[in-house]
This record gives sequence, C-alpha cells and structure tokens, in this order.
Amino acid sequence: MSKKLVILGFIVVVTAVIGVGSYLVINNKNDNQLTDVKGTQTTINTANDSVTGLQFKYDSALKLQELSQQDVTDKFIFRLASTDPAILVSIRYEEGLSAVSALANQDIYDLLVANTLKALPQRYPDFKLQNQQKLQIAGREALDIVFTYTGPNGSEATQRFIVLVKDPNTAIYISAQTSTSDFKTLNTNYLDPLIFTLTLK
Repeated sequence: MSKKLVILGFIVVVTAVIGVGSYLVINNKNDNQLTDVKGTQTTINTANDSVTGLQFKYDSALKLQELSQQDVTDKFIFRLASTDPAILVSIRYEEGLSAVSALANQDIYDLLVANTLKALPQRYPDFKLQNQQKLQIAGREALDIVFTYTGPNGSEATQRFIVLVKDPNTAIYISAQTSTSDFKTLNTNYLDPLIFTLTLK
C-alpha cells in the first residue's frame, strides 16, 4: 500500500468516524454540585471509561444516550445530549496511529492537526473556522477548534471539536454541536467543565 493511500485512509477515518467501541460506566453523585454562570445549582455526574482510562465530570442536564451497535463499532465512548436548548456531545477514540505517523514521518499531533483541518471543510457545508488553539488537557497535547457550518435544516450551527493525543498510538475526539445562538452559553456551562475535569490513566 502506498504512503499516499495510507494517509488518504487516515483522513477518511477522521472524517467518517470509524472503529470499535468501549464500555462506559456512569456514576451519579447527587451530593456533588456546582453553580453555573446563572447562579443555578447543578448536579454533576462522573463518567469513567475502562478501555481508554478516561474520566470526566458532566452536568446532569446532559443525558447519557444509549449507544447503537454502529456507535460501538465506531469506537464511540459515549454520547450526551440535551434538548432545551439542543446540544449533542460525543466522545470516541482511535488507535493504530503510530504506524500512520511513522509512514508519514510526521509527529502524531502535527499529523492529526493537518488531517483534521483538511477533512472538516470537506464534510461540513459552508465550513468557517472561528477559533483554533493548542491546549494541554490531562497533561497531553490537544487541538481545540470551533467552527460554524450550515446544518441539515439550513440554519447555522457551531461545533467545538477537540483532538486529544492520548499516547503515540491513540487519539480521543471530543465534539459538541449546537445552534450558533446557543453556543456561547452551552460552551461555558457544559463543555468547559467537562473538558477541564477530564483525566486519563
């Protein structure tokens, strides 16, 4: 297989979200409360994934969605959603990246950044990058981008997409989609607390 075909296949993986899933254990902790920016007390749940060693906290207003068999096949760890206002948060992981990195002779973080920024505009209509930054999450390098696009109903949506390098062979992808008008509030109340309580074993 040529180097070009392997890299192209990697782009397809990032875009199409394919793989095999793991098991998520949710622990409800009703005595663990935080106050959001509106001053409302919210109950915080803790999630642990036994395969990736991922742990994070999330607002109980986000409801855990049952994973389909296809989700499991595609290596989704979980999906969380709220309907009022509407938001969908997904986390999945991907393995086998060290071979791609070696073939491309490129650092895994740089390779993920390049291929993500190439793949997303091809997938989302009217893609417009709003923000891009490099973060440290759980002591690992992470790409954090925000972009707008035209959703299926024709309205503008905003997505925050994070690519976290767990180790030289594994990446974790965190995405959150909502309407552009609701994004700022939901990002502050739901996404930031989830992302910055995230740890990896």
